[in-house]
Amino acid sequence: NSGNDVADICNQLRVPLERFSAVSFIPFTAVAVAIGLFLLLIGPGDYWFLRQFGRQMHWTWFTFPLIAAGFAGFAYWLYGTAKPQTRFINQLEIVDFDSVGKHVEGHTWNCFYSPKSSQVDFGLNILAQDLVTTHFQSLSWMGQPGIGLSGMQSTTPVLTIVNDYQSTIHIEPSATTNSGKSHIDLNSFPSAVASARNLQSFWFGTTELSVRSRLKVRREGDRIDGDITNPFEFPLKQPRLFFRNSVYVVERDLAPGDTMDLFTDASEQTVKRYFTRRTQGEGNTSSAVAWDPADTDLRRIAEMMMFHEMSGGSGYTGLTNAYANEIEFSNQLSSNQAILVAKVDKRFTELTAAGNSTSSEYDESMTMIRILLPVTIVD
Repeated sequence: NSGNDVADICNQLRVPLERFSAVSFIPFTAVAVAIGLFLLLIGPGDYWFLRQFGRQMHWTWFTFPLIAAGFAGFAYWLYGTAKPQTRFINQLEIVDFDSVGKHVEGHTWNCFYSPKSSQVDFGLNILAQDLVTTHFQSLSWMGQPGIGLSGMQSTTPVLTIVNDYQSTIHIEPSATTNSGKSHIDLNSFPSAVASARNLQSFWFGTTELSVRSRLKVRREGDRIDGDITNPFEFPLKQPRLFFRNSVYVVERDLAPGDTMDLFTDASEQTVKRYFTRRTQGEGNTSSAVAWDPADTDLRRIAEMMMFHEMSGGSGYTGLTNAYANEIEFSNQLSSNQAILVAKVDKRFTELTAAGNSTSSEYDESMTMIRILLPVTIVD
């Protein structure tokens, strides 16, 4: 706890999600200079101009509104440049595949920029129908943790009118199973002019995907050996294999159907060293890179959310991981299974607005895949 707010890594995730390439803040300096110049022109500037040219002081009835209209047009142009009239969406999603149980689940965090005040019906569309049969999906508002300004625990009275929205549950019966499929959407979700709102979603299902891996570890050792084949039709970028206290870093991307051998393709280091970016100094000394709470690297933040406790937890980051604890896999590393983590270019989900696709509105999107792999213990 930081005193006025909950210091959770979820708050740090919001920062890069709320940044859009075409949306910018108007610097206060620019506003102050424009106001100062306006006051100078309608006051001493207008007076000097009329005294120097024509001495017709009543012409101020024409020059004053002309100056005012010019600055109003400039302000409108400046606002339009910084706040485009188009909706934009940023997204981070983490998709987990259980290669043994054939279970799949995904967690998605979205932020959308709304150019105008509106109430929109949002839903979640699963794009990976060729890989996943979904059974449940849920979309909800992502509130800001803490007691600070706009925080969910804040006791400060709300001075503006807040429009209600609805979470609607849809159940689709299945002709072949008793479970069917259900999903939760957001109806009439409000947004203000030039505002950013955060959403989060969860979904799970099953897959027929088979992952070919031959991983083994000696009963008395920790060094994992073997190989893994990319089962997807898209590359796995910057793959990392986590097992117990070690991470195996592969510097090349894994193409579809390509196989990586841990002995020849990977370098081993401890999990804590990987996350703290610890480097070896002179002699036996080493130093870690302090966690930067202002860091906006989405992959680094996502990996820290995945393995927060193994990285040192709040002792290293100074943050909790309570609001996204469901994706914390540190405890999985102590079991006899490895976790392959990689970045992919494929999006598994997208938002829908009023039932329509929003794919053209995406500004930045990143998808991380985690695959749980069995490890054989040998003597």
